[in-house]
Amino acid sequence: MESRSERIQTEPVESERARYEILSNPEARERLKERMVELTDRIHERGIGAVVFLDNSARPLSWMFSALWGARYPEEKKPDVRYVNIGSTTYEHAGAGHRLGGTASDSSSFLTDKVRRKVDGMNLPSDWLRPGDVPGTWQQNIAQHADELERLEGVFRQGFDDRRVLVVDDLISSGRSVLVALSALSVAFPRAEFFGTALFKSDGRGKAADRRMVPWLSVPGMSGILEIPESDLISSRITDAETGRIRTVLREAFQGHMRVMLAHTKWFEPSSARLAQFVASCADADAAVRTRVQDGLAEMEGMIRTLQVTGTPEGFSRERCDSLVREQHELIRTIKTQIPTARHGEMDRLLNDVGDATPTNYEEFDAACDIWQRLGPEGYGSVRAMMERARALRAELKRLADEDSSPSVMPR
Repeated sequence: MESRSERIQTEPVESERARYEILSNPEARERLKERMVELTDRIHERGIGAVVFLDNSARPLSWMFSALWGARYPEEKKPDVRYVNIGSTTYEHAGAGHRLGGTASDSSSFLTDKVRRKVDGMNLPSDWLRPGDVPGTWQQNIAQHADELERLEGVFRQGFDDRRVLVVDDLISSGRSVLVALSALSVAFPRAEFFGTALFKSDGRGKAADRRMVPWLSVPGMSGILEIPESDLISSRITDAETGRIRTVLREAFQGHMRVMLAHTKWFEPSSARLAQFVASCADADAAVRTRVQDGLAEMEGMIRTLQVTGTPEGFSRERCDSLVREQHELIRTIKTQIPTARHGEMDRLLNDVGDATPTNYEEFDAACDIWQRLGPEGYGSVRAMMERARALRAELKRLADEDSSPSVMPR
């Protein structure tokens, strides 16, 4: 039975979990708060007149910035907060980044060693990039997109003229998005002085690692806006109409990926049957091992047959499929130690045929699974759920900012 002191010690932890559901990791939450306080103070110190947050995942940072500014500098005018969408191509959004910055194939020539070293060595969020960090050829490419520049001019008008403007992203990897934004904005508004930074540096380990720093990353609706299918520089409010358009685009993309992947899986059953028959003929091999191979192949056949019939990954366990594949390879290696070497080549060929028809070996399967998830209730399945997610995140970021409002941390 726990003592009263033990209960007292555990209660704050339980309370903390209840207060933060999205920003649930205490270490990540504290790091976010520290970086946002530092960013807010640098913006104040350097006389920034406007801050442009990059949609969509940097937009929530603006909510916390506004709360922090009001708490730390209550007597001073807050810089104007604006948004622009110059991001990467996703399943549901064309993205302006590659179009304005050139194709993906020439990104390596754009990202010169000098730029890479500067981005890699940045002390975020205090170190800032400048338009001059972008090679001249890239600036020239952006200058050719008169329609995009006119769009920016029409949206922001003269709001940036004769001001210092900071572009903020949530995560920076190569620096491409920030530098595209810096280039486009500086060409569209030559009378302004632009800078660019980010809150965190991606370590390149993938979306799961990035989400530990930015929990709302790539979660539909979490930023309170939608990236519409076209590569427009301005995002949309969350509406039934725009959500419907996005779902249509996603369904078409999903069906395309599924068609490609299912075209490969039609060969699984005959390939599996040939391998099972070959294993059965290996009389020198352990009977129990042979049975396990045949049972595993039969289970995989059933899973793939269901996938083919339903046309969706619903109920298909990638983890179980990958586990069966690994098990098959282990068992086949065992059988190869028990049969004549002359038969190894045929067994390897049959095993490769099975692998070539296994859905999890194809990028199309991963893409289809990702899109299917985005079509579901945790994605674009419910307008109300998206709006509730945005409200919950805004409340948690505001609460986190309020934690920094005690006299001990307030500026003098």
